[in-house]
Amino acid sequence: MAAYGENLMATHKSRQHHDSVWRHLDLGVWRLEVHARLRRLRCPEHGALVEGVPFARDGARFTRDFEDLVAWLATTTDKTATCRLVRIDWHTIGRVIVRVGDELLAGSDRLSDLFEISVDEVAWRKGHRYLTLVGDHRRRCVVWGCEGKGQTAADQFFAELDPEPLAAASQPGVADTQIPWRSSQNCQRSPSLRTQLRRRR
Repeated sequence: MAAYGENLMATHKSRQHHDSVWRHLDLGVWRLEVHARLRRLRCPEHGALVEGVPFARDGARFTRDFEDLVAWLATTTDKTATCRLVRIDWHTIGRVIVRVGDELLAGSDRLSDLFEISVDEVAWRKGHRYLTLVGDHRRRCVVWGCEGKGQTAADQFFAELDPEPLAAASQPGVADTQIPWRSSQNCQRSPSLRTQLRRRR
């Protein structure tokens, strides 16, 4: 807020207060909330702005600890169990995952130093929609993903790769199930890439 200048902050009409509430981790059977009165600034260019707090993400009505718990539960169980445990709805879980994921992925170069990768497709809604995921075997994590499958997803993945690390790689390996990664187009993009296809048993 200091970036908007001391003159604007000193204006009586521009300076207000806003009472905010954040849901925190439950204290046993008790619902725990954090209440705070924050400064509110009316900027002629950006409209109403409320000062940030270190214990919650921007635009969130939950604390960081609460959202981190929800995001972790999303990786270990289904949404129904998460809803019952933390007492929030499905749509709220989705918004929490987006906020936590954007913060974790911001500024990270996930596609650098790839040597051994695996590609897998996940289908939902009875096979009408697909999600393609690329995992790094050495870091043991998912480094890239997109909606779709097959050659379209492969082209999108190779388009986001930096060509210089690809040219420097000697013999990277790809573990693939059914996706046609070995194509003339992909070979032209990365001449040093040698694909090794292994089907699941």
